[in-house]
Amino acid sequence: MKIFKNGKIITMKDNKTAEAMVIKNDLIHDIGSNSYIMEKYTKLADKEIDLEEKTIIPGFNDGHMHLYQYALTKSKVNLTGVKTTNDIKKRIDKHINKLKLGENEWLEGNGWNEDIFPEEKIFTKNSLDKFPSNNPVLLKRHCFHVAMVNSKALELSNINKNTKDPEGGKIGRDSEGNPNGILYDEAISLVEKNIPKKNVNQIKKLFKDAFKDLSRAGLSSIQTDDFINVEYPEIILQAYNELNNEGEIPVRINLQMRLKTVEKIREFASKGMTTGKGDKYYRLGPVKLITDGSLGAHTAALLEPYTDEAENTGTLLYEDEKLNELVLEAYKNEFQIATHAIGDRALAKTLKAYEKAIKKTKKDKRPVVVHVQIGNKELYEKMQELKVIATVQPVFVRSDWSVCEKRVGKMRGNLSYAWKTLLDTGVKVVGSSDAPIEPFDPLYGIYTAVCRKDFDENPDNGWHPQEKLNIMEALKLFTVNAAFASFEEDIKGSLKPGKLADFIILSDDITEIKSEKIKDIDVLRTYVGGREVYKKNN
Repeated sequence: MKIFKNGKIITMKDNKTAEAMVIKNDLIHDIGSNSYIMEKYTKLADKEIDLEEKTIIPGFNDGHMHLYQYALTKSKVNLTGVKTTNDIKKRIDKHINKLKLGENEWLEGNGWNEDIFPEEKIFTKNSLDKFPSNNPVLLKRHCFHVAMVNSKALELSNINKNTKDPEGGKIGRDSEGNPNGILYDEAISLVEKNIPKKNVNQIKKLFKDAFKDLSRAGLSSIQTDDFINVEYPEIILQAYNELNNEGEIPVRINLQMRLKTVEKIREFASKGMTTGKGDKYYRLGPVKLITDGSLGAHTAALLEPYTDEAENTGTLLYEDEKLNELVLEAYKNEFQIATHAIGDRALAKTLKAYEKAIKKTKKDKRPVVVHVQIGNKELYEKMQELKVIATVQPVFVRSDWSVCEKRVGKMRGNLSYAWKTLLDTGVKVVGSSDAPIEPFDPLYGIYTAVCRKDFDENPDNGWHPQEKLNIMEALKLFTVNAAFASFEEDIKGSLKPGKLADFIILSDDITEIKSEKIKDIDVLRTYVGGREVYKKNN
């Protein structure tokens, strides 16, 4: 039994605070004032930890990210901020020299964004082929929904003039119909499937390295979609199972399973691998579907055309019948469902599919829509009616506030990234990062939810300030609400007796500090199950 005393403990329960708490095994045993805890437990405790008047909050929970993809990006070329082909070449040359890549070894990168290119032009294979490289090159946009590849990558992937667009994807082509080196959504997989895959030991090593970064950010729980970039999803399951059996997972994992076919959903169900199966450290979450692309790439599916591309309404990755079939199959087989929908057309289609499944099965499976970037009041009210959870990424505002209205205009922009409107409508809103698309530091997400500014603190009063959240609303996104999304509100999300002892110690009082300074707060220590998994060096 351990006593943590002399702190400001924000319990996230009925706006209550406490000064001390008692941890027994991996649970919070009791919580209250210093005098109450010390008088009752001093003689029973094995250890006392002085919190030195620091602020303690529940461990953060990221409602949607891609941990395996994050782990992979650490060994790829970081293209964030590049503006020219020369910028790209410099970073590629440095990377090749660093890794000593041999001929025909794949070179991967991510993070480019044509919105900051001088002419907002995506580079084709003709540009990439100018690099003196014997390596096939795959460079993903920062949204991961578009990629640039060189001729060598196309050649090794057997993509040519006669290659048909895959379902849910598009191959960019020149005026003669030849692939131009730009790939959209599922077309990227035509190249990725040719890249040598990691074995289970390599994946475990990548995960263990990534776990350290999660703990450093104060994350005690994550909900992660990790079945992409692998040939068979079973290898991810094996890696997590082995790490869990070895006691090597210091963060609680809820695995979102990207199952693209009815057959795969039935296969997992037949093996008993349905939502909720697992233990306190590793459990299976929802079936994850993708219905459209991204706003930045002009592939998010909109009800009306893009303001800056008058003939384009984006791309739906499923026909209605197929989407309805997948959602219903998930419901029938006791899966929760989580669907990526960025555009309002994708959101509308998703909600119709959810409504059909709910009416047919009479089941409440806490359906989730991930992103909910472009919407309207009617759609938000339908979400509330169907009890649909919105898993949003506040940190997207730092990149998107200057781009969104170029894509959709001012009127639609007024109801975009509308977290306050969603909350006021009665929708349960969960915070996440979509890492590696954006950093997974939850304090960045809380800062952007409260301020609606980028990291340079622009625009002055925040982008559409009517959608700002107060600090307690923002904290709930990454604690209480995130726990609800994974059916774990009884064991995590707040600090009270009987719940898991997952908490973090902050350098500053997040409820009192100037809101613009939230992004600068340090996580001093992270505890999971009462065990210290991270301590900041002085």
